[in-house]
Amino acid sequence: RGCPAGKRAYYELTLKNPSGPSRPRFGFATSGLESSELPPGHGVGDNAKSWAVDGVRCQKWHQANEEKYGAKWSAGDVIGVAWDG
Repeated sequence: RGCPAGKRAYYELTLKNPSGPSRPRFGFATSGLESSELPPGHGVGDNAKSWAVDGVRCQKWHQANEEKYGAKWSAGDVIGVAWDG
């Protein structure tokens, strides 16, 4: 579900196995993003309508562009993600 323009949102999650095969990425998408727009193997951060962070690879993503960001995640870490749109 997208976050409406001009609104704020925040969520937290606790990592159980961040180095597993899925390499978790967390973030936000606009309300206009449809999952059918994403090719197989792509997710949040891979287009112009979403943004993501990945603490396994220490990167942030937007429009499928990656940039070094943050510190490496470990099991038990609590990750907070905020949106100020």
